[in-house]
Amino acid sequence: MTEPSTRVVIADDDREMRDALADLIASQPGLELAGEAVSHDDAIRLAARDHPRVLVLDARMPDGETAATIRSIQDRSPNTAVLVLSAYEDPGNAVELLSAGATGYLVKGAADSEILEAIARAARGQVSISLPLAKECLAVLRRNLETERRASAATLQSANVLRQLLDRIRAAAILLGANGAIEMINAPVLHMFGYPRTDLIGEPITKLVPVSRLGEPVDELIYRLLSREPPGELGPEAQFTGTGRRRDGSTFPVQVSASLMPHGQRGVAVVLRDISDINRAETRYQALFEALPDALVVVDGNGRITLVNAAAERLFGYPREELLERTVDTLLPEHPVTLYRTEEPGSPDAPHAAPDANPRDSGPNPRRPSAAGSKRENEMNGKSAVEPDKSIELIGRKRDGTDFPVAVTVGRMLTDEGPRTVLSMRDMTEAASSRQAPEHSIEMLRAAGVEHRNVLVDLVGAHERERQRIAAGIHDDSLQVITAAALRMQQLRRRLRDPDDLKVLAKVEETIRLAADRLRRMIFDFRPPALEHEGLVAALKVYLEQLHNETKISYELDNRLESEPPMQTRVLIYRIAQDALMNVRLHSRASNVTVRLSEVDTGILTEIIDNGVGYNPMEAEAEPGHLGLTLMRDRAEIVGGWCRIESAPGAGTTVEFWVPREVGMTGTG
Repeated sequence: MTEPSTRVVIADDDREMRDALADLIASQPGLELAGEAVSHDDAIRLAARDHPRVLVLDARMPDGETAATIRSIQDRSPNTAVLVLSAYEDPGNAVELLSAGATGYLVKGAADSEILEAIARAARGQVSISLPLAKECLAVLRRNLETERRASAATLQSANVLRQLLDRIRAAAILLGANGAIEMINAPVLHMFGYPRTDLIGEPITKLVPVSRLGEPVDELIYRLLSREPPGELGPEAQFTGTGRRRDGSTFPVQVSASLMPHGQRGVAVVLRDISDINRAETRYQALFEALPDALVVVDGNGRITLVNAAAERLFGYPREELLERTVDTLLPEHPVTLYRTEEPGSPDAPHAAPDANPRDSGPNPRRPSAAGSKRENEMNGKSAVEPDKSIELIGRKRDGTDFPVAVTVGRMLTDEGPRTVLSMRDMTEAASSRQAPEHSIEMLRAAGVEHRNVLVDLVGAHERERQRIAAGIHDDSLQVITAAALRMQQLRRRLRDPDDLKVLAKVEETIRLAADRLRRMIFDFRPPALEHEGLVAALKVYLEQLHNETKISYELDNRLESEPPMQTRVLIYRIAQDALMNVRLHSRASNVTVRLSEVDTGILTEIIDNGVGYNPMEAEAEPGHLGLTLMRDRAEIVGGWCRIESAPGAGTTVEFWVPREVGMTGTG
């Protein structure tokens, strides 16, 4: 009695590849072609309908996600073994797909005998993967386990530190978890509200402070304000007053200060203060507000006037009843919108914080460019934002239509009704008559700076999108056709007998293999798979290993990052490092290169140091072939970072650049 044939389904969007695999399967007496799929949905549908024993699946088809497709096939046809064919060896992707349920992972271009053996092994429930790739997969798993171990240790250490910090705070302090429930409290909370600790852990904060002064639930108000408040030095912060409720039911006014946990930790830190005595002082503050000699106008985020003092009435000639609810255009007709509007964090218009501007730095940092450069760039950026506590000169308009110069100082504050801007104004008529500033020239320079940055953002984004498009085109077209041709050559080999013909065929097969290898290398250069699946350090290690194999330049990769940066930041750092290492390859004549990644302030510092012949950076940038030096600087600067190159003949070269962890640039993800 003959064994039943093994039914096989092929899933690949490339016709040449499907036809070559179909002919290979049809040539084997023990195999039966059960169907062909051209998409993820087709593969799932055929598996659910026909229940083949083996499904050969392309690792990268459009309009779907391979791991999800494998899981769907396993759900609908548990006895179907999935054998994945990939254009290149990608250990991160292999781990992901094998974890999803695949029983084999082969690289396209493998010998037809290897593919047939993998199908047979899949039908027997056995795994197929090359030994080198299996070793790399184990390395990926070890790195993943080490990352999880470090993260767990860091989380435990952070929790212990948080408990110690809370115990040292004299004010009532609460830590809310990601779900909004109370996770930690200190002794002043217990004293202020009269609850035992066990009655509060796991409860919402509304148990202690049910509503704000205006009646909005406190938990909703906290998250609403934090989601729109522009970040300061330590992140967004929400402040408002609410009504506290003690265990005995009595109520009292309380000031609530809430901020997101730093360094990517999830949760909210809340500090509560009893302000019963402060309410009595509000009357005195109101009197002080009215007595100030400068005109004070408070506006909301839409520019509507909500409060004025007596000096403002005198300066502009309006009674306050006419000004309330009008827009600030009434008083300052030509003001910039950013006078009162605060940008959302991460928006395209939000200014990036340069690393030099961090007030926590106690002294000069030799790794950074001078602060003067950052200040000049901010001035060139024009009216992207009006800095708080800085005076600007605008044109004021009185009630009778008279225009006059006015100095405006901008302040920010957060109220129960949301963010407010305080404009302190002083008549500058006499001062303006004694000087003439070249305002028009300055505005032109600022506009030119903004336009230059926008052009750079568009160019770099378009460059990255074009890399992705070319890589996808090579994979989906050229590499598929060459792989199919290699399979055809192997089928032809079985029919030839003449030794001379076999020699010619062997040379053709070797040429095809070299072409496929070069295409895979191009795909890697355009979009390294490790960058997405394993991270920045893994992608740099692969690149450095290739550099060593091709040039014999030894390398050291020093990773001091605590966590993996976001995808856009990975791509940006990798591209700048790639340009720097290309210069090492082409020009340095070095024997060793060191790449170091460190976390500095709120960003990532990358250093690339070689021991080569060095050069004069000023002369090199003017020579053909060194365009990458300018591009490295442009890539860093358009996201608010910087890049510096130090070199001299005979002294090697150091390239160091800093970019913020959240780069906020489209087109690179």
